Amino acid sequence: MVDFRETGRLGCAACYDTFSASLRTLLRRIHGASQHMGRLYTAPGAPNTPTGEALRALREQLRHAIEAEDFERAAQLRDSIRGAE
Repeated sequence: MVDFRETGRLGCAACYDTFSASLRTLLRRIHGASQHMGRLYTAPGAPNTPTGEALRALREQLRHAIEAEDFERAAQLRDSIRGAE
């Protein structure tokens, strides 16, 4: 566990089992939960990844949403763009 504190990395897959109780407590303290609650990683070039043209379209929609002062939609579009980049 000393190596983990210094580097932030575990040594091997068995370390997750060995230190599971300590890691669970640490994750709860840092993130508020010990289970993943965010978005899943999508590899670049994955089928669901928007193309350059799709990103341009999203940016154009974002611009229109801002002009129309539809800030909720603008925030959703901004998050979609960030997730795609």
